[in-house]
Amino acid sequence: MVPCHLHDLFGKKGIPSLQLKRELDLGSYESALYMTHRIRLAMWEDPDFCEKFSGIVEVDETYIGGKEKGPRGRGAANKVPVVAMRARTSGKVRMQALEAVTGQSLADFIREHIEAGAEIHTDEFASYLWLDSAEFAHKSVNHTQTYVAPGNVHTNGVENVWSLFKRGIMGIFHKVSAKYLPLYLDEFAFRFNNRDEFNLMDKVLSECF
Repeated sequence: MVPCHLHDLFGKKGIPSLQLKRELDLGSYESALYMTHRIRLAMWEDPDFCEKFSGIVEVDETYIGGKEKGPRGRGAANKVPVVAMRARTSGKVRMQALEAVTGQSLADFIREHIEAGAEIHTDEFASYLWLDSAEFAHKSVNHTQTYVAPGNVHTNGVENVWSLFKRGIMGIFHKVSAKYLPLYLDEFAFRFNNRDEFNLMDKVLSECF
């Protein structure tokens, strides 16, 4: 069992390494950062042992980091593209940083984590056009016209994931480098997927054995 004060330290939104240093009276910020990164490694889900998503799955991408001012979204410079999916029935998410958002990179991510025949909801980004085949049932929403297309087609669930993640970056961690971004994505996905767990740190430690 993890001491109660450590459960408090690793709350719902996470904890910055500087605060962890103060709370545990660690010798340096680097020691606290090393500790938090080891915990994030324990939150990683091995895709070889994870059940693929089925049913209706929402997929969307966003861009993290770079300059605060300037273009946002797909035209943004110096930002890391990130893709996420959310299964509408279970509410679970998976996230991954990409070198570039292309039809091939999105196809690799989707095929790794979603069962063939599932219904995938996206926006009308051209890199999703390959989904219009016999492999998946693809439906898209035109965000210049509406947020929910007929038939309850939307990506609102996965976009809410981005909103929560970005608030966590700005409010808790303040800044995340491209090098360590995958660890933060693993942490957030683990927290989100286990949000009903009372003792999250016990859950993390159980994954280590």
